[in-house]
Amino acid sequence: ENDTRSNEIKVGLFTVIGVALIFAIAVFVGKIEIGGSKGYTLDVYFKTAQGLAVGNQVRYAGVKAGRIEKIELLPTGINVTLRMEPGVKVPVDAEFTLGVEGLMGARFVGIQPPEEPGNVFLKHGAKINGTTPPSVDDMISSLNGLIGQVNEVVGNINDTVGSPES
Repeated sequence: ENDTRSNEIKVGLFTVIGVALIFAIAVFVGKIEIGGSKGYTLDVYFKTAQGLAVGNQVRYAGVKAGRIEKIELLPTGINVTLRMEPGVKVPVDAEFTLGVEGLMGARFVGIQPPEEPGNVFLKHGAKINGTTPPSVDDMISSLNGLIGQVNEVVGNINDTVGSPES
């Protein structure tokens, strides 16, 4: 009977330690916050936010400064709620854009400070319009137009050089 009780204690202790480790890892990675949310929120409106996900980073001048807390679909675009880290002061005239890590990396919201920031900073709950960069589809469409123009120029050159007068 003592062996059975000893084994039960060991299994229980192992389970408690395992759950504590999983909880500690979740807190360390940042998916769970203890004691409520820290920092402040900003709402940024984008026309599109392809590939953006809750939990992705917010970067101020390239440095991690928060995370995406919520993405809300609107009739005319997307509202992205950012949870900024305490102590991060964002000037009112900063530019908010969408970025991507490398070619196939995670999307993030980038905040670019102005050339000469003033002393006025965004406050909790501020609503900002973000700048949506051109999508890959837009770039491919522009590239197709450019290729058509190059083909036309090459055709004109061929007509000029290949004509009997020249």
